[in-house]
Amino acid sequence: MLVITPSITIAGFIFLFYILWVRQFRYHRARKHAQLLAQSQALDTQEMPLPIAQEIYDSLMHAEFPFWFWKGIELALFRTYAIPTISSLLAKTSRLVSPEILPRRYVETEVLFLEFALRKWGTVPWLQATARTRAIHAGYRKSGAVREEDMLFTLAALATQPVTLVEQLEWRRLNEAELCAVGTLYRAMADAFDIDYSVYLAPYVDKKPSTGLLGLDFYYALHDWQMAYEARVMTYTPQNRVLCDAAIGLLLWGVPGASVKQFVTTALTTVMDDSLREAMGFPPTPVWIAKITTSLLDARRWFLRYLCPPRPDALKIQRWKDLDPSSIGCAFAPATATTNKESDTGSGLESNFQGERPKNSRVGIYKTPTTRMVSYVAAPYFVKPTIWNRWFSLGTWWWWAVGRPIPGAEEIHEPEGYSILALGPPLGRTTAAQKREEEAVLAVGLSKGWQHL
Repeated sequence: MLVITPSITIAGFIFLFYILWVRQFRYHRARKHAQLLAQSQALDTQEMPLPIAQEIYDSLMHAEFPFWFWKGIELALFRTYAIPTISSLLAKTSRLVSPEILPRRYVETEVLFLEFALRKWGTVPWLQATARTRAIHAGYRKSGAVREEDMLFTLAALATQPVTLVEQLEWRRLNEAELCAVGTLYRAMADAFDIDYSVYLAPYVDKKPSTGLLGLDFYYALHDWQMAYEARVMTYTPQNRVLCDAAIGLLLWGVPGASVKQFVTTALTTVMDDSLREAMGFPPTPVWIAKITTSLLDARRWFLRYLCPPRPDALKIQRWKDLDPSSIGCAFAPATATTNKESDTGSGLESNFQGERPKNSRVGIYKTPTTRMVSYVAAPYFVKPTIWNRWFSLGTWWWWAVGRPIPGAEEIHEPEGYSILALGPPLGRTTAAQKREEEAVLAVGLSKGWQHL
């Protein structure tokens, strides 16, 4: 017979108080994001200000749902491999297949995404990253090798896949303010990359009554278009599977043993929808593996919702670090006179921030502030070896145990940081290409009012 002692009673009250405390603070960010939307609506505008959209998006990615939101970004890129017109082109380049090149390409893609998505719009690094990404795709788009539908699909996957994973696997769904932030940010990205989305999304915008928020309407239309596009073109090809195997191999670099990797790979198919799984050539997930995986994910969701306090802002995930933040200036600043003999190779759009275009540089218009990565996957590119991450981090010890490189182990990992203009494949890496794309981005920015953000 259970005897209720005073100590059990006190422990029960403490536990109940803890549950209520977690409940109170667990939804703090959801309420904050809703308040930010209300503040923007108070300005009597249908468009959420871009800085607010970025603030909410960054909060979702690095504080509220840091695991599955980022996995959604990775799965979005993985999802593009299921589109034959995309996978056939990527497979031909070999840059996403070779195990020697793939880790570098992964981190460069991550860096460019972080720079053009989360860097303050209108700054020099944002301009350089956006222009560099445009330059990489410009030749393919001009020749028709990359179709505008494929550009829009990649953008749509990046926008919707994190939301899908969060709503399926996290402890709560996104609210209207958060969906509006995603739509606002990706609508601006589409403009910056000169993707003519209106012709594709117009039928889907007309299908639903307007929410009164342009970002939210854009997100719903983009999601609906993506679903229809996948139903029409997503299908299996051998190139899909080649890219799939290379991507999963990178993802599981830290998993030891072939049998364990095979089990984890099979478990990963549990979070894929049937159309994606079939397009990658995977058979249906065995029932027993699906049940184990689902049970673990359900337990995690329940634990986070009821027992785990939210991540404090002080422990927000940090992926990069600027070594000289004061050197990050505004790309929309008025041009200043220069006596540099090489000024005719620049864009005529030099910023008056601290720093100049480097002399004798094969590419580039501005001097890029030095930036390092703080975290890494597979290989520590652009990560400075410190006493902590070189000798004491548990993650470092794990990478070392499975025979993978750690910070400071290889000079090729460039611990001094990265230059945006040197990222990615050689495509478009010329002064003329960078100049052309930066001028195009600045023209869009001026028409959209980004210089006032």
